[in-house]
Amino acid sequence: MNKRVRVKVRDKWYEVELSGNLANPIKVLVDGDPVEVFVEGLHENEIPETYSAVTGADTITEVRSPMPGLIVSVNVEIGQKVQQGEALCVLEAIKLQQAIRSPVGAVVRAIHVAVNQEVSVGTSLIDLI
Repeated sequence: MNKRVRVKVRDKWYEVELSGNLANPIKVLVDGDPVEVFVEGLHENEIPETYSAVTGADTITEVRSPMPGLIVSVNVEIGQKVQQGEALCVLEAIKLQQAIRSPVGAVVRAIHVAVNQEVSVGTSLIDLI
């Protein structure tokens, strides 16, 4: 279900249409520069596993941690092509390991975590493009 919301970018408000759950602040690229946007009326407990931002012809998908835990492996490298459902990294929480999988077929653009790093709910793990 899509939702029309207002986002603030560099002190200017824009009306946009979003799908899925999001968490403030949302990191996006505006004219090639990374910025954080804030969505009015966004509930703090709405934290997505992924968020996509359209930047020109490309779409960046930010894969986020669905729970707090410890990164036990990173299975990809920057520039690597991945298939939808492919394991990007493995997160351990309460001694249970969960593979964090790619929501789309894409190329790894950035890796924000390392092995043995603790992460919180909503932490940005990997960017896909």
